[in-house]
Amino acid sequence: MRYGADHKQATRARILDAAMILLARGGAGAVTVHGVMRGADLSHGGFYAHFESREALLEAALTAAAERTLSALFGAPADAAQPALRDVIGRYLGRAHLEADTGCPLPATCGGALDESSDAARRRTVQRYRDALAAVASDQPTADALLALMVGGLAVARALGGDDGEAVLRACRMTARQLATPAS
Repeated sequence: MRYGADHKQATRARILDAAMILLARGGAGAVTVHGVMRGADLSHGGFYAHFESREALLEAALTAAAERTLSALFGAPADAAQPALRDVIGRYLGRAHLEADTGCPLPATCGGALDESSDAARRRTVQRYRDALAAVASDQPTADALLALMVGGLAVARALGGDDGEAVLRACRMTARQLATPAS
């Protein structure tokens, strides 16, 4: 049976979504060809019709997860107005982001070892977050400190879960907002 081009594109999107979920939940080590294909409810054999390798999938998942998160935090690239830094902090360190199946890939990937191409994708992703925060923060050092606080806070909150995770998010939101407020 022949499928149309849209079927192949839709199947690739399912595979990518499954990879992003595994990436957010367990980091790069959780993204296996078998696990991704099972998560996409597809057979293992079809993987290579969509990606050259696990590393290519990992790089694509990292990039797509970052795109999705940055768009949710800062709006679509074509949006004229920059969001308020306070709103970005609230969305990133919010309950919805904590509980999302996919979200920022950095908390799950910053500490783990990646292959060379995926590590380069991770560096590009971190830089994109730095640039996006710098555009709404008062200066680059503040943006860097906020990024570290937000990513680390989300990682700890995800690890703890429940009420303890919520407490970490509240504390990080409060501290991030203080850091983001210029001294008078």
